[in-house]
Order: sequence, then structure tokens, then C-alpha cells
Amino acid sequence: MLYGFLFLIWSTPALIAGMLGWSGIWGTGSAFVEYLIPLPVGGGVFHVPGLVLSIVALKVLDKDNSRMNMLVSYGAFTLLIVMLTLHIDFTRFYSWLTTDYQPYGSPIRFDSNAVYLFILTDAFWVWIYSILKGQRFRLFNSIVVIALPPVILLFQIAEQTVTGPSFEIGGSKMGKNHGQESQFVFTTASYDKELLLAWLDEKNYIGTPWFNPNTEHEAIIFTNSMQLIKWRKFDDINEHNIIATVCSYEEDKSRTIHQGLYNCFSGKETLRMKLDKISRNNPTGFHPWVNDWYARNLLCEEVSIPGDRNRHNIALYNTCIGLSHSFEKDMKRFMNSYGKDSEEMAFIVQLAEQMGLPREIPPYKLQ
Repeated sequence: MLYGFLFLIWSTPALIAGMLGWSGIWGTGSAFVEYLIPLPVGGGVFHVPGLVLSIVALKVLDKDNSRMNMLVSYGAFTLLIVMLTLHIDFTRFYSWLTTDYQPYGSPIRFDSNAVYLFILTDAFWVWIYSILKGQRFRLFNSIVVIALPPVILLFQIAEQTVTGPSFEIGGSKMGKNHGQESQFVFTTASYDKELLLAWLDEKNYIGTPWFNPNTEHEAIIFTNSMQLIKWRKFDDINEHNIIATVCSYEEDKSRTIHQGLYNCFSGKETLRMKLDKISRNNPTGFHPWVNDWYARNLLCEEVSIPGDRNRHNIALYNTCIGLSHSFEKDMKRFMNSYGKDSEEMAFIVQLAEQMGLPREIPPYKLQ
């Protein structure tokens, strides 16, 4: 029987991980084979300490020592209950318990943690072995051990509560115009200007369009609906579930906060919007490539490129710098597309001379 249980202890984690579709620790397709290999090349190497301790525990249970047998039995049962509790995806469970989140399927789901699984299955089989060896459990002691899961969960909930409001970045959505973007963040906080801005200041990857070449205007929307965040139903986020809106603008690196829902894009023009307006008002009658190049020239005609050009208007300055840095490449593209003697090239060459392209760009310097 001893060797049969050793086989179960060794193989059970691999069988469970395989049935659940877990991937291997080292990136292999399936955890089943990897968990069976107790060598550094396989995830089963993390099972070796548990295998050794399990062998020792089974050897102890084979001996007629009631006190040691009781300690091993209760220890295995307690470890089983504790690891079963710790193995729960607590973030998912806590979100279901404290917010409007209704997950698909059961709110209780286990994390794909190999070490937890190894300890859990080892403890289970040692406990079963102790029962087969005649070990009996007192009712009071069993109740105390079984009470551990709710105690552990309550402790984790209390820990979440005392650490203050929680935040979770949910995702982003592009605006109606190029360069506009909305970021959605779940929070348990009420409207608190200092708190929300302090949290945002710690995240240099959100609410900072001046660091994002594809974004000029960014709205950071704080909502109290975890359900809409998890299910990515951003269109259903509205004035009824929005705590605050923070608006960030690349052109002057400004940031403003507003309670509830606020339209950060109203009355604001991105660079793309300005270029489209110039193109509509100044049609060349040529291909859209020429129209866009002409619009960029008109936009940049009166723009002076400063040395410290990352302080503000980054998108504008980069566009105007690109006219000169990409001048030779643009000319080659136009030449290949329209021909040297075409009307388009005559227009382009004349405009380039008129604008003084390529211009000399001052070196960048931080002031």
C-alpha cells in the first residue's frame, strides 16, 4: 500500500494540471508531462521536497506511535485545508464578494500555482493514508481545522479593507478622432481629488499622453462598476457609475479632474483634426498624399522649433521636424508615384522651395 500511495502522490498533481489545461512551468504546452519529471528540466523538480516529506510522513504512519501518528494526521489535514484555501483565486472571489462583479461560472476558482498544487495533493494523500491506518479525528479538532478557510478569507478581506481603496486598470478605448483615448479604472474610492490624482501620479503609463506617440488627449475614467470593467462593457459606463474623470492633454501637459462624468474631448482638437480641417479648406486637387503633405506644410509654416521641444506641443513639433528629416524620403516617394514631369511634382517642388525645405532643426537641449 505504501508504494501505491507514493505513486499517487507523485502522479496526482500532473493528472490534475493536465485535466485543467495548465501549461508547464518552463513554458511547455502541457503541465502533465512536465510535472512528472522530478528534474531541473521539468516542473516536477519543485515537487521533490514534498515527495521527500511525504515519504517520511508515510513511514511514520507505518509505525505504532499513536502520538506521532496523530501529529502527522492532523498536520496533513490542516495543511490540506490551508492550501485549499490559499489556492483559491482570491482576487476573483473578493471582487465577487464586495463589488457588482458577477463572474462567468463559479466565483471560486483555483489559481494555476504548481507549488500550491504539489503541497495540496501531498497533504491529501498523507491524510487519507493516516485514516486507512486507523487514525481517528476528534470532532472539536476537526471543526477548528475546517474553520480555517473562512478565517483565512476573512483575514484577507480585512487586509484589503485596511489598506485603503483599491484600484484596477480595466482597459482603454479609442476616441472618435485619432489621438483621443479613454482609459477605464475601477476603484472602491469615493470622489477624493487628492487621492485619485496621487494614485494617478504613481502610474507614469496612464494619463500621460505626452509619453505616448499615438495619444494627445486622454480621459481617465474612474468607475465603481467592476462588472463593466471585467466584461469590458465600456459603452455602458455612464454618469450613474462614474466616480471621476481626469483629463490629460499633451499640448500643454495639463491635467484636470472632474467629479462624475466629463467630456475631455469637447472643444479640443488633436493634430490629426487640425490637419484634416486644413486639407478641407485648402484642397490641392491631387492625391490625398499630396493633400496631407501640403496641410502639414501650412500647419508648420509659422511654427518655430525650440531646443526644449519636449516641454509642450510634442506632436506638433515632431510633425514639423518630420517634414525636414523625411524630406528626401518624401521626395523620392512622390517622384516614384507621380513622375518627374507631373503636375504633382511641379506643385511639390515649388512648395518645398517656398517653405525652405528641408529646414535646419536646432539640436535638442533640456532646459
